[in-house]
Formats: sequence, C-alpha cells, structure tokens
Amino acid sequence: MGGESIEEGELSTPLVTKEEHHQLYGSGTSSGDHACANTTGCDDGGESQSGSSSATGVFVLSTLVAVSGSYVFGTTVGYSSPAQSGIMDDLGLTVAEYSLFGSILTIGAMIGAIVSGQIAGYIGRRGTMGFSEIFCLAGWLAIAFSKGAWWLDLGRLLVGCGMGLLSYVVSTYIYIAEITPKNLRGGFTTVHQLMICYGVSLTYLIGAFVNWRTLALIGTIPCLVQLLGLFFIPESPRWLAKIGRKKECEAALQHLRGQNADITPKATKIREYTETLQRLSEARILNLFQWKYVHSLIVGVGLMVLQQFGGVNGIAFYASAIFVTARFLGSIGTIAMVIVQVSTVGTYIGCLLLGLSFFLQDLQTWTKTMPILALVGVLVYTGSFSLGMGGIPWVIMSEIFPINMKGLSGSLVTLVSWLGSWIVSFAFNFLMGWSSLGTFFTFSSICGSTILFVAKKKRNPPTTMELQHWWHWKHPLVFNEDEGSGRPCNGCFEPVFGPSYSCKECKGQYIHHKSCAELPLGLHHPSHPNHPLILFGINTYRHNEEEFDKFSKCDVCGEKSSEYSYCCYRCNFNIHIRCSSLSLTIQTEVHDHQLTRSIWKLMKFTCDFCVKGGNLPYCCVQCDFGIHSRCAACPRILKVYRHNHPLHLTPSFQVHQSDSPICLLCVRKVDTLYLYYCSRCNFAAHLYCAMLSWNWEHINLQELKEEQSTESKSEDLELHQFFDLEICKVKKTTVGEDGTEIATKIKHLSHEHDLKLTEEISNNTKCNGCVQSILSPFYSCTPCSFFLHKSCSKLPKIKRHPIHTHPLTLNYQKDSFFCVTCAQWCNGLKYNCQICEYNYNVQCILLSDTLTHACHEHRLYLSSTSIRQKCSSCSSEMYKVFRCATCDFVLDFKCATLPLTTWYNQHEHPFTLCYTPEDDSGEYYCDICEEERDPKQWFYYCAECSFPAHRDCVLGENPNVKQHI
Repeated sequence: MGGESIEEGELSTPLVTKEEHHQLYGSGTSSGDHACANTTGCDDGGESQSGSSSATGVFVLSTLVAVSGSYVFGTTVGYSSPAQSGIMDDLGLTVAEYSLFGSILTIGAMIGAIVSGQIAGYIGRRGTMGFSEIFCLAGWLAIAFSKGAWWLDLGRLLVGCGMGLLSYVVSTYIYIAEITPKNLRGGFTTVHQLMICYGVSLTYLIGAFVNWRTLALIGTIPCLVQLLGLFFIPESPRWLAKIGRKKECEAALQHLRGQNADITPKATKIREYTETLQRLSEARILNLFQWKYVHSLIVGVGLMVLQQFGGVNGIAFYASAIFVTARFLGSIGTIAMVIVQVSTVGTYIGCLLLGLSFFLQDLQTWTKTMPILALVGVLVYTGSFSLGMGGIPWVIMSEIFPINMKGLSGSLVTLVSWLGSWIVSFAFNFLMGWSSLGTFFTFSSICGSTILFVAKKKRNPPTTMELQHWWHWKHPLVFNEDEGSGRPCNGCFEPVFGPSYSCKECKGQYIHHKSCAELPLGLHHPSHPNHPLILFGINTYRHNEEEFDKFSKCDVCGEKSSEYSYCCYRCNFNIHIRCSSLSLTIQTEVHDHQLTRSIWKLMKFTCDFCVKGGNLPYCCVQCDFGIHSRCAACPRILKVYRHNHPLHLTPSFQVHQSDSPICLLCVRKVDTLYLYYCSRCNFAAHLYCAMLSWNWEHINLQELKEEQSTESKSEDLELHQFFDLEICKVKKTTVGEDGTEIATKIKHLSHEHDLKLTEEISNNTKCNGCVQSILSPFYSCTPCSFFLHKSCSKLPKIKRHPIHTHPLTLNYQKDSFFCVTCAQWCNGLKYNCQICEYNYNVQCILLSDTLTHACHEHRLYLSSTSIRQKCSSCSSEMYKVFRCATCDFVLDFKCATLPLTTWYNQHEHPFTLCYTPEDDSGEYYCDICEEERDPKQWFYYCAECSFPAHRDCVLGENPNVKQHI
C-alpha cells in the first residue's frame, strides 16, 4: 500500500549523501519534500537541476486534477465538526450514535488503505483516483439523503474507503511526483498537503453557514471535478513501464513534457528502474519483526500512536462541540480555526490550555476568560499539529527502514495510525461526557510524552550505521570504521582497509570502501557534458560476452575493468569510477616532474610509458611526456602474492630473455616498454597484472628482507609426509619392511570413528575426502562405509595457494558447497578462507601454479586475469585457468582435476580419460546415452570392452559430490 511511494523513491537516490564537485542527482531535497522528491530520484535523465524543464499546460492540468483528491481528503476530515449539532437534532442521534458516525470514517479508511497499493498496481494511478472518487460520491450522496443513522454510517464508511485509497499518498502524491520534472517536483508535491488543509478549512467555514445536508452535497463537487478531469490527463509513465506498455509510456512522457522535449533519457531511466524493481526480493511480514528493526519499529509505530492519541481527530471531528461545551459560539470558533492553520506553539500547550479552560469552568471562576482559553487552545493545537506531528512522523518513517522493508513498514504504521484515529474519534464524546477536564489533560500528558519520546530517541540513536545499497538490495550494508581484511571492494576491486560497508547477513560479503558505497547514482560529468551518466555494475552483463565487452571498456582510459562505471546509454559512453574523479595535477614515481591533464577534453594519444593508446593523457609540459592515469599510478617497487621477492619497475629491453618476456601472472607476452621484474628469479609481470587487487600484496616493502627464503609460499615441501596433529591423531602404528613407522589406526576430523589402514579395494568406491575413486593405501570405517585416502589424511590444516590471497583452512563438510575455482558443487574435505568465506575443493588446492598434463605437450602455468578465458577442452570461461606460454592452449580447473581413471556403476573395468578420438572412423557415439560425441571433446574409454562414453555420462552431473557421505 503506501510503502510504494517511499520504496520507489529510494531506488534512485543514495541513502548516504556527501558533497561532490560535480552536479549530482538526488541531492538537495529538503526534509519537507523528501518523501515525494525522492520518489523518482535521479531518473530524470536530461532534466537538469538548473531549472531547464518548464511546466507545460498538460502537466499543470494533471497536477490540479490530482490535488482535487487531496481537497476531497480535507473535506472528509472536516465534515463531522460543523455538521454535528444539525445531524444530532434532525435525526435524533445519541452521543454514542454520532460517535460511531464520526469514527466509522477511519474504519473505511483502514479498509481502503490496506488494498490501496494493490489497486494502484493493477489499475494504475489515474484509475485508483477515479475508483476512490466513486466511493466518495456514493458516500456523500448517502449522507445527504439519509433518513436515519444506518444510511449515515454507510455513507461515512464509503467516504472513508475512498479516503483510504488516497491515504499515504499512493495515488495522488505518487502521481504528482512521477509526472513532475525534477526541478519543479518539490514545489508541486507540497500542494498535496496544502489542499488537505484548504479542504478542512473551507469545510469548517462553509459549514458555519449551511446545513449538514447541503454541506454533504457540496462535498461531491471536488469529486466530480476530479472524475471529469481524469479523462483529460495522462497515466503515470512509470506505471505504464512497470506493466510493459512501453509505447504508451513514451507517449505519456511526451504529452507531459511537450512535443519538442527530449524524453529519451527519462524513458531510459524508467526502463532501468523497472528492471531493477523486478530483481528485488519480496519481503515478508515476519521479517519486519527481526531484532535489527526493533529501533525503527519503536520509532515508527511509537510516533503514530502518539500522533493519534494526542487527540487530533477528536478535536478535528468535534471542534464545534468543544466550543459549545466551553460556552463559546460554535460557528465563530470554527471560522477562527480557518484563520490559524500555521502556528509554532506545541500541541502540548494547546491541550493544556483546553484542559485549563474546563478546569476554570468547574471552579466557576474567570467565566469570561474560560471560552477564550478554549478557542486559543484549539487554534494553537490545530496549527502546531499541522506544522509538526501531522506530517513529520511520515517523513521520519520514510528514512528509518531499509528499502526492502518500506512497503511492509508503511502498511503497518498506516494501519496503526488509522486504528488510533478510530479509537480516539469513537471514544472522544464519551470521554467528554466523563470529564472534559480529564480528557484534555490526558491528551496534554500524551503530547508531553511525545516530547520526551523524541528527545530520548534523539539522544540514543542506533549504534549501527547502515546503508541500503543498490547493488545488494536484500540486506543493508553495515558500516565498519576500521576494516583490516584487505578483501577486494565490490566497487573498485581495490583492497579494503579502513572505513567500509559490508553485509553482515551474508557474512561480510558485498564489501565496499566507504567512498565507493556512497557514490551518487547519477552525475553530470564534464567528460560527457551533453547527457547525465548513470552508475551501474558491469557484472550485470557477466553472462553476455558481447555486452560485457561493450560496457566494461572505459572511454577515458581505454581499459576494460569490472569496477563500477558511469554510463550514458544514449551514447554508449562509459567511464570507470576511478576515471570519473581524476585529479587535475599529480606527482608520480615514474616521472620527475609534475603531470597535468587536460580539462576533461578527450584526445587520442600514445602513452610514452606503455606504448598503448588512450584518450585523456597526463602531460609534462617540460618534457613533452604523456602517460595514462593508470600508468602514472605505478609504483617503482611492489610485491605480488605469487612471488617471494619484490618486483622492480624495469624497462623491457633490460630483461635478459631470448624472446619477449612472459608475464607469469597472466601467462601472456609482455608488449609494453616497462614491466615489473625480479632479476634474481627472472620473474616478469605486466604493469596492470601486478597491480590487480588479487595479485598486489600491500605490505611494508622496507621490512621485506631481500634474503627472504626462496621456497614457494604456495606449496609445503613436506606435504603428505607427516600428519597434522590438529587434523589427524595416530592411534596405532606398526613398523614396515623398510623400518618406517606406519600408522594403522587414526582419528581424523572428517569422521567420528577411528579409521583403519586398508589395502582391499572394491569397484566404484570413492574417497570421502577428495571424492575421487579410492586408491590403495587408504583408511576406512567399514560399518559406516567411510573411506579416506592416506594422502588426504595428511593434508595440512593451514595452506597458502596462489589462487587466493589469504591462508586457507582445512574443513570437512557433508553438505554440498560450491568451489569458486572449478565452479562445481562438491562435498567432503575443503579448504576455506575464513575472511572471505570462499570454499575450495581440495583437488583444486592440490594443484600448484605450474602443471604438466598429459593433454598438452607444453607446461601450463596458472593464469589469473580480469577477463574470462575459454578452456580449450570444455569451452567454459573462467578467470583463473592454466595457460600455455608457448601457444594459446587453456585448461580450466574443472578439466585439470578430472580423474585419469574412474569407474562407472557396475562396469567391471575402469575407464581411462582420453583426449583424442579412439579411431579415424569419423563417427563417434557414447555407448551409455547412445548420443553422438564431439571428437574435439574429451571422453572416457574402456579399452578392454572398446566402450567409449561422454565424460558427463560416466561421472554424473556432480562428480565431486558423494551421496550418503
């Protein structure tokens, strides 16, 4: 229901704002119009903040028709006060009957409010306004021609249903915000609240001069005005886009903006918003009552309870009766309420003055002063409520809940608000009959407690700072003042140290630098001044190679990257977030003089450092030297995880190799003038490869000793030689023929029972650790059918590997887990990073950074790049693969870990992995599925039976998952 207004708004604006040098979308909205101005956020495309968009005739007409519904809202609230005496006298109603009549309005409003969001989604904003006015018309006519209390109540209930459909600004407020240009939105959306006040005030005023039936008939006039006007205004373009009516959306936009207006940027942004909205996970009502939302619930519900139980609807519905009871002429008092709709005095003082007037009446003193106090109290209360408690709680509610909970939280607090309204409006006359003095002193004490409640929450804000981020809608990101893990940022892919945001619900994933998390969703950038740029994540296109290549390349630096970028979809212009905030002048380690870039004027040039082309150079005016911004950021010395020694920035011609040096990080030739090089080990690396976040080890190089051991950090030389006592305990040993001690019984972390050394092998038995066919020798627990290779039992607890920057810890998991390297589901033993929560199959970790495989004649090297590489065997694309430095042969981890021999069901012979066809017949079939085989694809073959088969047919869908483990 009402949550739709806030939920849509927050999709387009950052929740944490900061000053920027460029003109940003979504900044500069005041608190008074926050809930509406942010409804469409930065989606205005080419509509700049400078006020270039003007109000067309169609737009003004649409706004006037919409706010007619706001006026109807006001007349409905104000009706019961001037009509009270006339209705009770003409129809002979008791106090209880009239209290029911006054309060049943809120029952109808609750019904309408509950279904308002669904109706607005099904029939549109315009249709919802018309639907609500039909209810209001029927209700007003039932009241005007009623002959008894039953028709009165039915009419009031129908009017309440119509008012509920308009409640929480689902149709009117959202409609105005969605059709209004950005520079005009704040002023036009405030008309909604203004028209409600006009409706209340004019109903009070007219009711002082006409009878209650005529007043009800007058109430039908704005309903008819809006109903007729709806035929001449367009539907909301956002709703049309949401239901897939693209052409009608563009036509409505053109109609609202004028025939000569350019609507392409706006239409594009609406399309993107709609696609984003469809990806949002649907929140459930029980999710709202989690502990992390307790503070928000207390504030939101508490303010609504205090708002209603402060007596607002009692005073608004029965103001005339209050004046009569206070011995003040009811009609004059009602007219005076029209004059004062703005006041800075609190509701507490207003109720206190009212209570004091009735206290003086009971004492029979100051009889002339007492009515004046009552009038002043009502006026002060009404004016101050309109300024403060009338609207601010709704604004606060829009700020304190995350996006995915705003719809549910809006429904809850709206329901609480209408329920409180019904209780107060129904009980008010009974309370006045009980004690006028007690009634208003009770209201005054509640208003006073509101002051204490607000002060308490202001002094004790929630200790956790959260941010609802556009890339991860499911949970809020939690602020961390001092992050020290060095995990790569999801925005820029640089290591994160210091202030950051991450998702605690996802165990610290979706981590961002504070600056990356707070990036504006849109900006006007001088590198592309004609159109606004929209922030997006390139991983949106990770499954579309063509789109990925298109949107990952920056038009400023010319490089491809997976970092966040700003894009103009109209011009296909992209700029990486790092390129969008380049300094005008820099001092770099690669050049002696200060470098200066052009004032965002793109020009083609060749970098004097890497000999690659570019569009925005940093230049030295003294040396006629031009360089990429990324090349300028190269340090003279750095350290990579894959090598033990520091790498020095070195000219390519100084590297003593017979051919072009090979980068041992990506395993491609180095074709730049400079590279990073270790002369001791002849280790070379591309400039950009060495600076990738998963390769660059950020350490204090001054503390790094040059005589550091040359033993590889990625491979333990004593692996498989001894048991790690934290993983495996030896229970029983024996001495072998060669005199070596052999462990015959062990207790391993993977199983609850002792395991015994075994030599006997049965067909199709798999190790519970590596999930490969069992080989002798191995340990087993016969009652449990648990088997463990002897080599698996000796795996170390802590291990480093070049595919990951942090130490990995050995664990055992019966349930399936996903290996991030081979992209397969596995179970059994695994290596896990406790910082990044990444899981690795032990088979992947047992491969070193160099590989000799029977499938290829040359040695293969581990290659880790920022772009996907296609496997020569299975054609899958991965970032981390094994690559040949001589040719373009590529092997991914999935193929590299395929078992060389395996068993299939009850087949009596083992199958061997083959890389070339078994003969030259030209026709190849799988003897299991009887489908044709691709001769270029690997397959399994039983030479004893001449039985070829697809590898997937032999291994199954998840070969690394052992069932009933």
